[in-house]
Order: sequence, then structure tokens, then C-alpha cells
Amino acid sequence: MQLAELVKDRSARTDRDRRRHRRYAVRPMYSSIRIRTENDLVLDGHIHDLAVGGVRFECDEPLPENAKVRFEIELPGGAATLRGRASIIRLADEDVRTGSVVLAASFERFETRIDSATLTRYLEQGCLLRAA
Repeated sequence: MQLAELVKDRSARTDRDRRRHRRYAVRPMYSSIRIRTENDLVLDGHIHDLAVGGVRFECDEPLPENAKVRFEIELPGGAATLRGRASIIRLADEDVRTGSVVLAASFERFETRIDSATLTRYLEQGCLLRAA
């Protein structure tokens, strides 16, 4: 394969191809997230999808890329509450009519190993559908 073809092939990959972890869809309003920024701004939102490595969620305020945040996630059905630290990786979507934004965050660490194991176990149980 020539270099030009290799570059073209790589640029044609989708976000899904580049992800390291499977994402699972969460029906909005069924799983909440609370974000606390380094400036102590608290944002409440709803999760759109979840993976072992991160989360995509909706809230009312945009946050800059690379912003460090603390999170508290309530899994659907009250299965568990997970806490830890994350980094905002991108603004995924913005609705100018409602003022809401969808942000993607990468988990940096969980408060406890139990939180990490709980998320992994919950996702492996098949309670959620795989996201596109």
C-alpha cells in the first residue's frame, strides 16, 4: 500500500473505529451525572452513552476541552453511584434552541477500585444496548 493510500485510509476511519472501549446507549433522563469543575461550578446533566473509558452527557453549560472535572454518576435504575475524575475531551453537540450541550469526557480515575469494577460489571451484564 502506498503512503497516499494509507493516509487516505486512516482519514476515512470513523470515531467508532478509533475508540478503545465499547459505548453503551443510556436513555436520557434515566441516568444522571453531576459535574464539579475546578472552579466549583456544579452542573447536573443526563448521560447519553457510557463506556469503561468515558461518558457522553448533556448539560446546560459548555466546558472547554481538557477541563478537569469531578463526576458523580447514577447508573440507570439506581444500580450504583460512581465517583471520580475526568477530563472533557470535546463538545459533541449544541442545541441553540434549548441552550443545552452534549459533552464527551474521558475518565481519568475512579474514587475507588470498586467504582471502576462496578461500571465494568454493569456494562458486561448487557443491561444497555451498544451505541452506534
